[in-house]
Amino acid sequence: MSFFTGAAIGYYPCYRAAANTNSVYTPLLDKASPTSSTFSSTIFKVVCWVSGFSCFIPNLSYFFSQCLPSQPKCLPSQPKGVNQQWKEVVGPRVVESFFNKGEDEKNRYDLEKIIKKINNYWEEGKTVCLFVGRTPEEPLPSDLNEAEENEVWVSGDIALLSSEDGRRIAPSEDRLHLWLDFNQQEGLILAKGLFKKIVIDCSTTKALNNNFVKNFSTMFQGPEGEMIFQNPTKVAISLSGVEETTLNTSTYTLHISMKTIMEQHRGNDDEIDDDSLDRLAKESTDTYFKTLYRNVEGLTTYPYTSNYEAKDPEQIEDPFACYKVSGLKQLNT
Repeated sequence: MSFFTGAAIGYYPCYRAAANTNSVYTPLLDKASPTSSTFSSTIFKVVCWVSGFSCFIPNLSYFFSQCLPSQPKCLPSQPKGVNQQWKEVVGPRVVESFFNKGEDEKNRYDLEKIIKKINNYWEEGKTVCLFVGRTPEEPLPSDLNEAEENEVWVSGDIALLSSEDGRRIAPSEDRLHLWLDFNQQEGLILAKGLFKKIVIDCSTTKALNNNFVKNFSTMFQGPEGEMIFQNPTKVAISLSGVEETTLNTSTYTLHISMKTIMEQHRGNDDEIDDDSLDRLAKESTDTYFKTLYRNVEGLTTYPYTSNYEAKDPEQIEDPFACYKVSGLKQLNT
């Protein structure tokens, strides 16, 4: 309805009411005076136009919707890209080396490009593996003839440059590096579903404190993912306060009281040595790992070159050297 139509509709009832004003309306001024007549005429017009405008008001929205240009709608916020998430969440946690934060390198780091290349390898039928605790200038199993056929290895570390002055290799343009703080779950999510096998350097295992045996499964491509790592269990003996033996599943530390140890060895001539405590810790850890994986295997030696030296012959006789787990019961998302 247009403004003029509304005004006309309002004018008609207003005119009819004005025609009967003698019976319902007594002006304050003398009816016979010119002033009175002018005043009445003015009142009449105002009332008519107000009445007409009141009929027009409900149609304002229709008028503006038809006559004015449409306004852009508010669009939902777009999800942030992988690189932007990395810069905001992971960037503050990583370093170029342990002596340099490497802000310029952070601006150039392209995680999206790395993920795309990894996905391309999978499409080519390759098996992509991750070695945690290796910088781009440190050797991987593929550099040491330790890789299986069809495997492609990716390095992963909180740093870009090695803190070791020993065995290094020249960085390759083909090397893919996952630049993450592997104690940060938000960073692991960015690498979700990329790897079939994850191997963790011996020394790096000691620095992980986020229940990595569970949380690293975020990076598995599927439940059949495999992970190899040094035995992470530790023992903490309490002289008082701790009555029950408990396993901290974040740090894999077995808390045991001296009272419990003494009760277990009461009347036993065996000495309380490190091996017996290690065995107790391993039993507790085994029990926990088996709640996460169908296959939990103890290895007597580390299957990959570690710490830039040949395999340590002393580890061959160590029943607590390493773990290999696979067959995840529930994928960690």
